[in-house]
Amino acid sequence: MEGKKAQIVKCRCGSIFAACVEPHCYTEPDWQKDVRKYAKQGYRIEMKDCGEGIQFSKCKCYETQQTSIHKSTQISIFN
Repeated sequence: MEGKKAQIVKCRCGSIFAACVEPHCYTEPDWQKDVRKYAKQGYRIEMKDCGEGIQFSKCKCYETQQTSIHKSTQISIFN
């Protein structure tokens, strides 16, 4: 797929969790609706060359948030 580009959706943590190849990313109504929704929620929408490879990954935001909540609510008996 050399020369092809894909529209990707990146989470705040940098994880790529969605992608759509040109020209479908411009013509697919469901994709366009989802992209608008993600953009409003603060996700980054970017174009990426498919030749570079697109690595999908699990979002780390929830894990980071849970860890910080757990640490902040943990009772310290040594203070």
